[in-house]
Amino acid sequence: MASKSSERVIIPISDPRFVYCVLAGSLQIAWAN
Repeated sequence: MASKSSERVIIPISDPRFVYCVLAGSLQIAWAN
């Protein structure tokens, strides 16, 4: 988890690819539940 947090700090939120990854991850978590 620590490495993930570090990556989030490095990658700008304004990056469309980063935003897409976050949205996709959120959807997977929602479907898993």
